[in-house]
Amino acid sequence: TLRSSPKRLRTRWMFIKMSIFHKLGMQTSIQHLFLDGEIEKKYSIGKLKRIVKNDIIPHNKRMAAIRLYDLGEKDFAIQFLIEQMNLYTKPDTPANIKSETCVHAAIALGRFKDKRAITPLYNALGELAFFGASYALGLINGSDVTAELVKLATLENRRGIHAIIALGFMKNDAALPFLIEIYEHRQEYDQKYLKDSSTVLLTHFSYRILGLYDNDN
Repeated sequence: TLRSSPKRLRTRWMFIKMSIFHKLGMQTSIQHLFLDGEIEKKYSIGKLKRIVKNDIIPHNKRMAAIRLYDLGEKDFAIQFLIEQMNLYTKPDTPANIKSETCVHAAIALGRFKDKRAITPLYNALGELAFFGASYALGLINGSDVTAELVKLATLENRRGIHAIIALGFMKNDAALPFLIEIYEHRQEYDQKYLKDSSTVLLTHFSYRILGLYDNDN
């Protein structure tokens, strides 16, 4: 056994490692599954896809999808993350899923800067808590995204307000007059959106984003 070929030893170690991960629990296996060979890669892609499809914990499913994106399974990962974000559209989705899972999925899409996510993120403006879609679009940035957000920007409706916040995350000058208006009338806006889960933190975000312009070089 000690004189086994490197390839055989490598294969044995792969199965030992996967057994350890399994005993430690699924979340640990997702976080520590760093691959260094084609055999492990194929095995792990299959395992990660099963987690995405079958695990009951949204965090585990999302982390597996993010890892799959890194491993080259971009179509699969993007499709799942869009579906997870879009849970906000379903009337039976619990409030905590809308405020946590959907928001984190949106941010993951923003970090990937994948163009397929842009339209779903536009649709989510004004719907996600903590300005999740706004932040994601700010991460994607780009002239096309900016131009569309400028068109949407207004204080007259919730979607337009979230477009303003997205422009603010980009430190785009078009957002400045709106952000200043919000801050100067913060008590009015606080009262207006007091019971609106997606926009209740408007004045807080506006104030913090205005600080980004101060740090602009």
